[in-house]
Amino acid sequence: MYFANKDIRHVELEVCVMRKSVGIVRKLDALHRVILPKSLRDTLDIPAYTSVEVFIEEDCVVLRKYSPGCVFCGQIDGTSLFRHRPICETCRQELTQWSRERTSVPR
Repeated sequence: MYFANKDIRHVELEVCVMRKSVGIVRKLDALHRVILPKSLRDTLDIPAYTSVEVFIEEDCVVLRKYSPGCVFCGQIDGTSLFRHRPICETCRQELTQWSRERTSVPR
């Protein structure tokens, strides 16, 4: 049974016994994998090779589209890439200030 919470940054799917059933049941294959139905992937915009995070909450398995957060603080919103790594605006400003202080100190 699936519950979806869709927004711009991530999609959460909760696989849980107590949720309203949408009539979809999947068995694990021999390698313990489960296939998300195409209709669900299309509805939630989950293309092939999308990275997902797996969480456990009480007796539920939660899947969420992976959104890399800031390498320093973990914040997901408002990040940009610096040398191929996500960094938020606050940490970028702190690093800029730190860099200025280090370069202005006489050696």
